[in-house]
Amino acid sequence: KTIRTLSVQYGSHGDKTLALDFSGAISKNKKLTYRFMASAAKAQSSEGGYAGRANYAVMPEVRWKDRHTDVIVGIDSEYQRNAPSPYTYVNDEGHIMPEPTQRLGRRSDGFGNRQRKAFVTLEETINSHISVVSRVNRVLTDLKMNMWDPMVFLDPAAGDVLLYADNENTATRVTSSDTYLKTKF
Repeated sequence: KTIRTLSVQYGSHGDKTLALDFSGAISKNKKLTYRFMASAAKAQSSEGGYAGRANYAVMPEVRWKDRHTDVIVGIDSEYQRNAPSPYTYVNDEGHIMPEPTQRLGRRSDGFGNRQRKAFVTLEETINSHISVVSRVNRVLTDLKMNMWDPMVFLDPAAGDVLLYADNENTATRVTSSDTYLKTKF
């Protein structure tokens, strides 16, 4: 099936999104096909005065499908960045302080997530009642958090807070697979 989709959106805080989705046959017999999806979204600002969100993704796939074999090979590369929400504190006496009039931290503070995935999915039909399905995935994820967090109230009555910089990086690497028989009764 041939797909040709282009989507453009615009929203508040200078939020812009562009998305593409294309697919079609590579071979004349249409057994070898492709699909290419990509999107980009970016906002200039956020409610809390930080840099706006960002989201970028590219997802190409190639598929071979005939009477007995259906195999899809693809990659998925995504990056997301989200700004902290505006927030306030509860002082030592249990009172919720007013929302700060200035941004708490740097404009670039926020949460970033980069994920890369490679995968293969195979379904092989053995006969009219039994097929074998096998999937393998490799996912690499990097999560970054940059924020200023409250450490202690210096003057609870005035709402003066000592902040500390919180920079955390986490990397995970996962390989997974499953294989099973599928039957029809």
